[in-house]
Amino acid sequence: MPRDRFYDRFKYPSDDEEGIPDEVRSGAEALGNAVIAFADLEEQLALSVSFLIGRTDAVGNVVTAELSFKTRLHVFASLFRLTRPHSENLPRLDDLIAVFDQAEQLRNQIVHSSWQHDFETMRLTRRKRTAKMSKGYRTDEESLTPVQIQSVAHHFGYLGFIIDELLYIEFGSEYGSP
Repeated sequence: MPRDRFYDRFKYPSDDEEGIPDEVRSGAEALGNAVIAFADLEEQLALSVSFLIGRTDAVGNVVTAELSFKTRLHVFASLFRLTRPHSENLPRLDDLIAVFDQAEQLRNQIVHSSWQHDFETMRLTRRKRTAKMSKGYRTDEESLTPVQIQSVAHHFGYLGFIIDELLYIEFGSEYGSP
């Protein structure tokens, strides 16, 4: 029997979702918020590596400064498994890694796409062009509202919280206060 997931994968809210009143004024602002939130997530991952290697944040920053997000994630997961090989939280870690991997793909879609703003509808169209040997030339497009784009920033912020939560659940006061 398959177990329940600990963390849900990201899904855009529906087109008619209203969001938090006055949270963002435009899709461009929401895009910026998503990029900033992912940078915060990367920082949280670096701090988590620092904790797991038992060093100061400064040492952790030296270790992780030149690492890609994916490599930071691999180092974090490997260190967690090394320090807690019999943890009851390993299924939680596995789900977290999968969700973080999806988050990186979502960030890449946002950052490596071109965007066109429709001032009449306030929607943004994300356009990604690829030319792969196996699939040939392809253009992918999706139209998003500012609230949908802002939801990406919220999701990245949530992921920063859950990595912190996982470490607190596993290490308790050794990690810090909640």
